[in-house]
Amino acid sequence: MYDKYTYHPYRHLTGAGVALITPFLENGQVDSASLSRLTEHVVSGGCDFVVLLGTTGESPTVVYPERLLLIDVVRRAIDGRCPLVIGVGSNNTQDLCQRMSDPIYDNVDAILSVVPYYNKPTQEGLYLHFMAVAEASKKPIILYNIPSRTGCDLLPETVARLQRDSAKIIGIKEASGHVERIGEIRELCRPDLLVYSGDDHLTKDIIRAGGDGVVSVVANAYPQAIKALVSALITEQREQADEIDALFTEMYQLLFKEGNPVGIKGLLHTIQLIETSAVRLPLCHATEQLTSRLHKLHEELLVPMQQLGIEPRL
Repeated sequence: MYDKYTYHPYRHLTGAGVALITPFLENGQVDSASLSRLTEHVVSGGCDFVVLLGTTGESPTVVYPERLLLIDVVRRAIDGRCPLVIGVGSNNTQDLCQRMSDPIYDNVDAILSVVPYYNKPTQEGLYLHFMAVAEASKKPIILYNIPSRTGCDLLPETVARLQRDSAKIIGIKEASGHVERIGEIRELCRPDLLVYSGDDHLTKDIIRAGGDGVVSVVANAYPQAIKALVSALITEQREQADEIDALFTEMYQLLFKEGNPVGIKGLLHTIQLIETSAVRLPLCHATEQLTSRLHKLHEELLVPMQQLGIEPRL
């Protein structure tokens, strides 16, 4: 049996990944100090890899000089301890291909590239888009399928074509919300394609269906718990995995009640991991009602986590 956790050339990109937020000050500037502190928190907490400038990182509102700053701050904070994946996507294929050659990506481990949004391309258009991106990129590509945000669904048949025709396409972050999609991908693709859950509340089901890990929002606050969950799933410790997952059921729901990353920033601020909960328009701060409930739930989780052998470092 092929064991990708032992033999896969990108096995360092399996397991518990974190979709890192981008902290801002109240004046709208990037909060480098909070970013460095948060990166240390998730890496020392056990995250296997860090994903920067994805949906949770508010990439649509981050301008180029800030992108340079963010990559530099996070790379320094990681200090070689785990891989760094950068979100680089667009609905303009020509522009995206030009950006792929930017030397700012020379020292990252992989690129996470979202399905083109708004244009609503066909499956053939998606295939040609990602083939062009892969050819232009110096780094391996992880596809990012999130139809609820893009208005376009990258189907398993197209994923299989892309994997077959480009060695640079190594995985997919699947956030369609359909667990059965994992079985379809596994049936059509070679077993070395890395498949990640893009939804915290589906991580358990997706890994059991054949996934290799998660790109987690919750891991910003609780890296030890998400690492423990993923490890239990991969090693088939069913009872342990079920208990950890059940513990976070309400947290999964609350964090997305007012949208992502609004909820997670509200939580991180209340537990003093970041200076402010600021987001950039058109997103708005978490309401006081939500942040109050998140803080209360956080307090309620501490003892049960410890009882499961999880020691949150907060």
